[in-house]
Order: sequence, then C-alpha cells, then structure tokens
Amino acid sequence: MNFEWSAYLDFVKPIAQFAAALFIAWITVWLALGRYKKEKHWDRKLQAYSDVLAALGTMNQILNEWIREEHERREETPEHIQRNTQRYRSAMEKIEETSSVAALILFPKVNQRLRNLISELHRANNNDQRSWLSALQEEHVIVEKARDDLVEIGKSDLELNHSERPLKKAIRSSSKQ
Repeated sequence: MNFEWSAYLDFVKPIAQFAAALFIAWITVWLALGRYKKEKHWDRKLQAYSDVLAALGTMNQILNEWIREEHERREETPEHIQRNTQRYRSAMEKIEETSSVAALILFPKVNQRLRNLISELHRANNNDQRSWLSALQEEHVIVEKARDDLVEIGKSDLELNHSERPLKKAIRSSSKQ
C-alpha cells in the first residue's frame, strides 16, 4: 500500500510542478502585458502633449517675431511672411488634430482646454476693431496661457514631478524602510 502512494506521488508531483510553472508563467505574461499596455498608453499621451506643446511653441515663436517686427516697423520679404504664415497655420492645424486625439487618450480637461484655445484664437483673429499689434499681443497671451495650463495638466496626467530629482526620491524612499 505504501508503494502505491509512492508511485502515485511520483506521478502527480511532476504534473503539479508543471501546472504551477504554467500558472506562474501565465501570471508573469499577464502582468508584463498589462505593464506594456500602460507604457504604450503613457507614450501616446506624452506624444500628444509633446505635439501640442511643440505647436504652441512654434506659434509663440512666430507671434514674438511678428510683434518684434511691428515694434521695429520692419518690413519683411513676402517669402518670409508667407513662410511664417504657413508655419503658424500648420501649428494651428496640429493643435486641431491633436484635439481629436486628446478626446480619446488624454484627460477631458485637456480636450476642453484645446477647444477653448481654438475658439479663443479664432475669436481673436476675427476681431477687426483692433490694430494688428493688439491682435498679435492678444494671441500671444492666449497661447502663453494655454501652454502654461497644458504643461501643468500634462505633468499631473503623466505623473511627472520635476521638483524632486529621481536620486533624491530614491534615497528618501530607501531611508524610510
């Protein structure tokens, strides 16, 4: 009788080990896949924020140049004006495109902020009651405010905290243990 149990255990033991190894492998793959999906989602969010902030940076750069030209009463070549106008339009189109993506992968607050930005810029461009310089200055303020807002929202959304260095944070967390 003792022999039967021993033979049975010798047969069951490798099967149980194989089942445990298979279960552990499945759990490991499941966790790794979950982490991979989270990282990909984070990368897409970062890319969307980067695209919007780069477009806002381009718009800000062009607005600063136009304001400086207006202050200096400097006339630029038609090619230069056309190139800057095209860059500005491209940046605006990039923001409008990213607004659609933002609705899908970013905080709803970001999508709302982008929609507000677009409508504020269109409203600023359609106000014929002001001088060209005051219109540029208004757009500049709108773009700066949107950039600052989106940087703050993005830091929160992506869980970026630049006030602490990673090494300091690691030292602090290890000293608590």
